[in-house]
Amino acid sequence: MNEAAQAQPSKWRKVAVQAVVGAICGAAGMSAVLWLLDGQALATPSVSVIVAAGVGVIYLITGLFVGFGVLAPSIGAKLLNVADREELIEQRPMLTGSSVAMTLLGAAVVGLAASDPSVSLLEPLAAFWIFVATMAVGTVISLRMWPRYDELWRALVRESSALFGYLVFAVLALWGAAAVAELVPGPGPLDLLSLVFGGFLLASFIAVGQRGMMMPT
Repeated sequence: MNEAAQAQPSKWRKVAVQAVVGAICGAAGMSAVLWLLDGQALATPSVSVIVAAGVGVIYLITGLFVGFGVLAPSIGAKLLNVADREELIEQRPMLTGSSVAMTLLGAAVVGLAASDPSVSLLEPLAAFWIFVATMAVGTVISLRMWPRYDELWRALVRESSALFGYLVFAVLALWGAAAVAELVPGPGPLDLLSLVFGGFLLASFIAVGQRGMMMPT
C-alpha cells in the first residue's frame, strides 16, 4: 500500500471529526440563543428573527472555532483544514484576523435579531451602532490582511464576491417579484441581513469547493 493510500483514511477521519465537532458546537450555540430569545421574548420570535440569529450563530461559532484552533495549534491542526501544525502557525496572522472579524460580526447580527420588538433584549439603536462598529473593525482587518493574501486567496475573495452578487441579485429579484404579485411577504430588515451574511457564507463555500479546497488536507 502506497503512502497516499495510507493517508486517505486519516484524512477522512479528520473530516468526520470536523463535522461532528462543528455540528455539536453549532447545535449548542443555536440552542442557547433560542433558549435566550424564547425566555425573554414578549411574543413568539418570528421566523426572520430565528433565521437571523441562526446566521449570526454560524459566524460566531466559526470565529470561535478558528480562534480556538489558533490558540491551541496542536488541536487546531486536527480541527481546521490545514496540513499540519506548522502550516497553521504560518497562517496564524490571517486566521486570527478572520476569527476576530467573524466572531464580532456574528455577535452583532445576533444582537440585531435580539433587538427585534418581539424580543427586545437590546435597544435597536444600540444594536445598530454595535453593528456599525463591528463592520468598521472587520473592514480594517480585511484591508490590513489583504497584502498578506497570496494570489490563490485573492482569487477566492474575488470569486466569492462575484458569486455573492449573483446569488443576492437572483434571490432579491425573485423575492421582490413574488411580493409584488402578493404571493409572499416582502423581505424585512432582518431578512435582508440574513440574505447578505448567509449569502456571502454560501458563496465562499461554493468558491472554495469549486477549487477542490473542501477536501481534507
